Amino acid sequence: MRPLTIVAVAVTSLLACVAVAAATFAMQQRRGVVPTTFFGQGWLAGTTGQYSATRCDVLGYSMVVLSPVRPPVLPEGGGGVIDRFEVIVVPRWARVPGPGEHQVSTYAAGIPFRFLSGSFWMGGVQQAGYRDFVWLGRGVGIPARVHVGPLLGNWAAFALTGLALLATGKAVRGRLRAGRGRCAACGYRLEAWQAACPECGQERGAWSGAPAMRADITSPPGC
Repeated sequence: MRPLTIVAVAVTSLLACVAVAAATFAMQQRRGVVPTTFFGQGWLAGTTGQYSATRCDVLGYSMVVLSPVRPPVLPEGGGGVIDRFEVIVVPRWARVPGPGEHQVSTYAAGIPFRFLSGSFWMGGVQQAGYRDFVWLGRGVGIPARVHVGPLLGNWAAFALTGLALLATGKAVRGRLRAGRGRCAACGYRLEAWQAACPECGQERGAWSGAPAMRADITSPPGC
């Protein structure tokens, strides 16, 4: 495969995986997908705070909501704290609520891996806002925080798929050409006595399904 073709596939696959992630996110946002899976309450892995977490996952789109919670106090004024919380494991792209934030919803998109993320936080009265978003107009926003590892994984998946499709298409085209008595590589019409294509040098039997050169004809007619 030519280097220019490989470069074209690499660039196209990168643009394709970003476009698919953005389109999937926009579609799911318009549908109004909400978290459906409750993780429970506990210590968030890697932090010292206690949180409750909910999550939803659909094709190419995920959402995680984290809220700080207060540890339950013993009844009857015991003054102690019941430590029944367990470690909650959430995706690395989920953002933890910061000071003054009582809830953070993190949105992520990408197929097969989530590599774009953005969040919406809520604080006190009339305190809320988006982070890591690019706004396209008319209230349409796309997550702008890029996670390199998942992006490389998606890029590789799209690129390999593209190369596989090109190779399959080339093989099918070659078999069709060879079956019609043409050169599998360039499509030049071959005579029965020609063992290789005079145009590009491709051997006649190099492609599966190509009709073999007739044994009784080894030279042009009249020779």
